[in-house]
Amino acid sequence: MDLALQDQLDLEAFTSNCMPQFIRRLSRVERPLVLDLGPLSNGNLGFLAGELGYRVRVEDLSHARAGPLDQAAASLKLPEGRFLGVLAWSLLEQLDEEGARSLVKRLRSALTPGGLLIAFFSGRAGVEAPVQQFNFIDSQRLIIRQTRRRARRRDLANREVLELFQAFESVQSFILKSGVREFLFRRPGRMSWSVGPS
Repeated sequence: MDLALQDQLDLEAFTSNCMPQFIRRLSRVERPLVLDLGPLSNGNLGFLAGELGYRVRVEDLSHARAGPLDQAAASLKLPEGRFLGVLAWSLLEQLDEEGARSLVKRLRSALTPGGLLIAFFSGRAGVEAPVQQFNFIDSQRLIIRQTRRRARRRDLANREVLELFQAFESVQSFILKSGVREFLFRRPGRMSWSVGPS
């Protein structure tokens, strides 16, 4: 584990209830393809690709040169039915309503039937805050780092989150001690767990 992450462990680490389920299900597949919506973390790449054996595609919208996050998300091009998992992190609460709906629609198309998506929502409305980078400690524990990029957050009630993901099946949702909510969603349909997509 990165020493910088170890230094922050006592203050910023949290235990995820959804991530172990995400990892368990994807690990049934040989070398599953996962989409990480960033920000880019070399430690996460090392954990996902090195320790778990996943194939990872990172689309770090926080480092996009063209305008705000909404603009970067709108220009994101994804192949259809390729990914078994999507790590959306807290990106969706940093997009406007139209941008979030559009991206969720494209993420659903990018997932293979039965594929999983995990997302976090802080519930701090109207606050312009640093874009968060989630870092793996292990399959259950993560640390949140603040990046230099700033974005305004939307406060989505649980009802609004479920409406945003109405084309998905809700697998799990939890409220952490910090007030952050985590959700695990599944694209409907049956997937063969024996092999991953090409």
